[in-house]
Amino acid sequence: MKTKSIVLSFLIFVACADKSLEIKKSDIAELAKEFNLKRIEISSIPKGITPLKFNSVAEAKLFLSNRLFKEQPSKSVHSNARIAQNSSSNLATCANPLNAVYTQQVSAGILSSITFTSFTNYNYCGMSFASVNNISSTMTGATLGATYSQSNFSVNVTDTSISYTIYGSIDYYLFVEGGLNLWSQNISMGGSFTSQVIGTTGTSGGNPKGSIAPPKK
Repeated sequence: MKTKSIVLSFLIFVACADKSLEIKKSDIAELAKEFNLKRIEISSIPKGITPLKFNSVAEAKLFLSNRLFKEQPSKSVHSNARIAQNSSSNLATCANPLNAVYTQQVSAGILSSITFTSFTNYNYCGMSFASVNNISSTMTGATLGATYSQSNFSVNVTDTSISYTIYGSIDYYLFVEGGLNLWSQNISMGGSFTSQVIGTTGTSGGNPKGSIAPPKK
């Protein structure tokens, strides 16, 4: 009788364990579907990246639900978009390529903020913006488990202003219930700066402004 009780208890334990495993698999599948997670191999982790580890599906869902970026006022804006004007000539003299640097801080959910910085390399001829050579961007701050890559940019140049939009994506590497997952979020960062000529001499000051937001669907 005692042996039968032990066997019965063991069978009940195994059945409960199997049921619990089925529930976990179902929860993970639902999480993957909701946030479009992609299961990947450990060899896919970029060098220097430490994946974020979650002990439960609930923890991972809380994190992912709070990672959608929300626009925040910029805490630091820097620009060296200042061009000396030629007071003795109206010829369209072109300065060496110049750079404007714009920093935008955004909310990063339950972690601290992430900062995106854009670098605009442009040409200034005479008293007008002429062209943009390149725009690049970087991500710093609360970047544990994440990588950022810029995919493209669009730009509009007039005599007195440059406006742009940068497109990119953030990849998060997540361990959920022992499985490695990749979650990607597309973002766009927009900004602009203007040139204001004071009299016939002096400098032209860059006034960067902009915002970061998820791209429109």
